[in-house]
Amino acid sequence: MYCLFTWMSKWMEKHCLEVMFVQSKEQPGEFRWQPGSVTQDICNGFWVVVEDVDKASPDVQSILLPLLEGASSFITGHGEAIRVHKGFRLFATVTSSKLDISSIIEGGTS
Repeated sequence: MYCLFTWMSKWMEKHCLEVMFVQSKEQPGEFRWQPGSVTQDICNGFWVVVEDVDKASPDVQSILLPLLEGASSFITGHGEAIRVHKGFRLFATVTSSKLDISSIIEGGTS
C-alpha cells in the first residue's frame, strides 16, 4: 500500500495538489498539464496524510474539505471531474491545541 505524507504551510499552492504545468519531454519548449500528487492518489486509491491542515491556505482547504467529508468525485483546477477510487483515504492532522475546528470546516484558518 502507498501512503503520501504532506506537510502543509501557507505557501502550499492548490495546483501542486491538483494539477501541474510541466515541460513536455516530447516537445522541448512546450508545456502540458499533469495530474498533481493528490489527484494521482485519488485515482489510484492511495492513502494521504496531511499534516498541519490548519496551516494550509483557504484555497488548499477548499480542495481537501470535500475529500475529508467523503466526496465521491473530485473536480480538478481545470474542470475535469475525477471519480474518487474506493480505496482512497485522506487523513488530516492539526498541531495547534487552540484551534477551533469549526474554522476549518467553514473554510477559514485561525
